Amino acid sequence: MIGAKVLSRFEEAGYALALAGPEIHASGPAAPPQELRALAAENRDSLKAAVLFSDPPTWLTKLCELYWSGHETPVTLTGSSGKAEVFMVSVAIKNIAAAAAAEIGMPALEWERIRPEVEEALGRVQGDAGEASGKGAA
Repeated sequence: MIGAKVLSRFEEAGYALALAGPEIHASGPAAPPQELRALAAENRDSLKAAVLFSDPPTWLTKLCELYWSGHETPVTLTGSSGKAEVFMVSVAIKNIAAAAAAEIGMPALEWERIRPEVEEALGRVQGDAGEASGKGAA
């Protein structure tokens, strides 16, 4: 959630943030003040995640939808017998966070560092889906 708060601070100051590969670019009235630059540097990965989820690419939106639907898909993995077996799996927060981490230039294995941003984004996606269907969050 820290990333969302930092993003909000930039937006309140009149800046728009966007990702260009693994880099954050700010556009606004002038160069961001030192306070905002320091805040961005201190929270770089969570800020990148917040920016990514603020305007998610199609693949990320699809992952979020699969997470909330609970849709299962067959995956071939090595089973306890040591042979390839088919397992039915669904998308987990870990999968979304690891994919987002890789997209923003973080090691995917460090996905837990951006978990709060992913959980917040999933909450927004669920809320948006509920409003669109007329079910709204209670």
